[in-house]
Amino acid sequence: FCHGFDIPATLCKANIVPIDKFKPQNIAKWMKYSDFIRRVDHRRLKFIDEKHVKGEEVYARKPRRNPLTGEIPSIIVPFNFRNTYSLTGICGVDLRTDPLFWAIHSGTNDSEAFAIVVDKA
Repeated sequence: FCHGFDIPATLCKANIVPIDKFKPQNIAKWMKYSDFIRRVDHRRLKFIDEKHVKGEEVYARKPRRNPLTGEIPSIIVPFNFRNTYSLTGICGVDLRTDPLFWAIHSGTNDSEAFAIVVDKA
């Protein structure tokens, strides 16, 4: 099954779509949002997202074996492997400003930390 067809039949992660994603209420909200975005000057739009990561997600889980020696390198991690970090990114389409701003800090975001990052940007 892996090599007999043009597309290999290996296991993969499925695209999960919530059953109520296309409810009439959601479609109405999308249309309202789309109308709002059409009327706004696109240079004023900023998109922001935040991601919380744990210490174990920062490091590669599967290092590559050295093909000449067969040695597998060790991964050096901090003593507290359960540390959490927050990554916040802001991007925009205004040519007069930097298109991307990001910040990483230890711990999780609360409203105060989020406001500080937005203020810095």
